[in-house]
Amino acid sequence: MARGIGVSELMRACKLELGNKTMCEKGTRDSRDYLDVLQGFNDCTRPIVVEQPIFLTLVEQFQAFWEYNIWLKEYAKDYVISEAELQDQWVKLLLLPPDALLFYCHYGDRVKGDVVKTTELAWRYFCYCEKNQISKDERIVFKADYIGLADGEPERASGFYTMLLPPEDKLAIGMKFREINVATARNYLDGDWGMAYEGLQFLGISHRHYLRLMRRGQVPITSIHLAGLFVDPKAEGCREFSPCLHLFDSGSLELKYQNNKSPVFDNGGVGSLRQC
Repeated sequence: MARGIGVSELMRACKLELGNKTMCEKGTRDSRDYLDVLQGFNDCTRPIVVEQPIFLTLVEQFQAFWEYNIWLKEYAKDYVISEAELQDQWVKLLLLPPDALLFYCHYGDRVKGDVVKTTELAWRYFCYCEKNQISKDERIVFKADYIGLADGEPERASGFYTMLLPPEDKLAIGMKFREINVATARNYLDGDWGMAYEGLQFLGISHRHYLRLMRRGQVPITSIHLAGLFVDPKAEGCREFSPCLHLFDSGSLELKYQNNKSPVFDNGGVGSLRQC
């Protein structure tokens, strides 16, 4: 890649092809809008509808994080992803497994990423995009000691990284540990990670169409439990609770929490990830 070319210029030149709709730098704010577009009519009578993909390509996921970074520039300037990081990740995309999921952890100290701030920013952006259709339990507080990585969960390094889903979750996030409580699921991770803020970034940044699939009943899991995080409502050192993204029958989504030994919500599953 030519030296000095910015990511925005690179993307404008390449024009990301999303289905049959071209999106470049000045495209729509929701790059998943094309999923709802009818692609034409056969003999002017029978519509041909593009089947909605469950998981998007790395290029599409990168575009989503690029749009997230535009939001950061306006609402969280201290946490903007640098042009150098974006450019470096763009170059790496073709070298990564095509079924990988893209995530980003904002910088904490020199080694660890800031899990709490990353979780908070992912949630704020999710709320910004979904407006009044999502909410959270007010007892979930985005501060150290109130929320963080669950015991035994690997530390998250700062910057971009990719993970894979277990084969069972290729149908829907949480299928591997469907209707199994968080405490039991964590005992069977066997080197995999429990989803932490990655679940928020998946639903709220890289795969925003997935929530529409959940609302339409097109995926069997409608409550994603984030076993990689703990929630401590009183900051008393309790690690018995974890958050969950729970979809109600009304279509509204709430970030809730519950005891790890309690049964998961109806049609619920525990999200997990494995290293590439």
